[in-house]
Amino acid sequence: MTEDTAVDRPTEGSNLKDSERKYRLLIELARQGILAINAAGDITFANTYMKTFLGHDPATLVNRSILSLVESDWAPVVSELFLKGRVEPVEQEEVRLLRADGKTVECLLNAGPMLDDSGALEGYTISITDLSETKSLREQLYESEKMSAIGRLAGGIAHEFNNIHGAIQGYVELMLREPTLAPQVADDLRAVRNLVRRAAHITQQLQVFARRETRTTETVDLVDLVNANVDIIEKEYASQGITVKVCHREEVRPVRVSAGRIGQVILELIMNAHDAVIDKGGEKSITVETGSEGERVFVRVIDTGRGVPSDAGKRIFDPFYTTKGALGGSNIPGTGLGLSVARAIIQDHQGSIEVGSGPNGGACFTIWLPGEKTRESQLQTRTAAFGPVAIGASIMIVEDETHIAQMLERALSGAGYKVDLTFHGQEAVRKIHGESFDLVLVDLQLPDLPGEKVLEEVAGLPDGIRPVAIAMTGKTALEDAEMARLRVSRVVRKPFHLETLFHTVYAALTEKPPR
Repeated sequence: MTEDTAVDRPTEGSNLKDSERKYRLLIELARQGILAINAAGDITFANTYMKTFLGHDPATLVNRSILSLVESDWAPVVSELFLKGRVEPVEQEEVRLLRADGKTVECLLNAGPMLDDSGALEGYTISITDLSETKSLREQLYESEKMSAIGRLAGGIAHEFNNIHGAIQGYVELMLREPTLAPQVADDLRAVRNLVRRAAHITQQLQVFARRETRTTETVDLVDLVNANVDIIEKEYASQGITVKVCHREEVRPVRVSAGRIGQVILELIMNAHDAVIDKGGEKSITVETGSEGERVFVRVIDTGRGVPSDAGKRIFDPFYTTKGALGGSNIPGTGLGLSVARAIIQDHQGSIEVGSGPNGGACFTIWLPGEKTRESQLQTRTAAFGPVAIGASIMIVEDETHIAQMLERALSGAGYKVDLTFHGQEAVRKIHGESFDLVLVDLQLPDLPGEKVLEEVAGLPDGIRPVAIAMTGKTALEDAEMARLRVSRVVRKPFHLETLFHTVYAALTEKPPR
């Protein structure tokens, strides 16, 4: 018995040492800070991650009070938890700790008491979790939900404004066509038209904002998209002494993109450039360029800031990597999510985004996107000479806004078309199945029946009697697949010039000659 026991003891000791070694390895490899403190609150152990997490060498923490790691405002909380002899576990307690460089970081504490054989309190084992990323995600989610709600509101407001602007602009252009108009009256009307165009441009900015979350793609003039986003911030930046320069190198191919999402990326890069130059002495300028190289087009944002740190090039698009806010040691707010989201959006569009240095040592970000094959198709309605009207062609207008409907009726009747005016979707469906039309002009936002439903009825008519369909919208665009399904020839965006309307109607009718 004695020999057996003697043989067993070294084995038990070896097992104990092996277990201790494994547990110590687990503690050292943990991606959490782990501390042990005695009943007086003095640190008796700190794992290696405390160096990564708070910048403290574990050896320098031993014998220091736990309170030396706590921001002063949170000292009473930590004192209550660990210096009052409590034997209950500590669960999910949020506190703010001090890094070695004096900066603070929000953390989550979980702790369990350590008791001796008699049940007396010896101290606590504490695990510390960094909440920086969790807080950033929470703030990003809150901002996303808030901006989504504001975007929906902005989209609705923009739609209503577009209807008003469209009606005013249409009536002004009708009056300007009167041959007997007095010169002074004509000048006054042109002034009104210019003001309406300015208001419409502001509304367009609302729409750019409202479309941030949509994935609907459309053919977009990149120059117009850049100009719209620069207009959003130009005056505010000028008041801060920052010059925003726009340089369109040559005629740029259109792109097939989600205008809202690409606009979001452009604005994100411009705002980052603002943050780079705002506190810098000397010239404060941001340059936004567009251009083409082969089949690709680009948007380039260059600032006169301090540039991108040499060690940041590969990480700058990573989530949570930032040189701003608490994570980056800057007073300028930032979560590090902007550029990672920007890259994801560009990649969704089969594009890429690059970072480099500008000519003055600042940062230079370049977005590359595939261009559409030709620009002529986009510009055709702008530049083509207005041909002869299709005499006798019959058009049904489906529009619930009285002023717009009556303006359209006057304009198209005056151009030589036979016009039938309908204010309700249900009434339009009845007419489609009982009367004959060469073309239908349908607003997508009808109160009683969505415009898409009216267009579905048109698309379902047999060949030979099916009229050409044009959709009108002041809010949402139709994707190519939806246009094909509904057999929509063209889409007219409100507010529009009468000349654009005439060109669009004529082009649609010449694809299918009137019966």
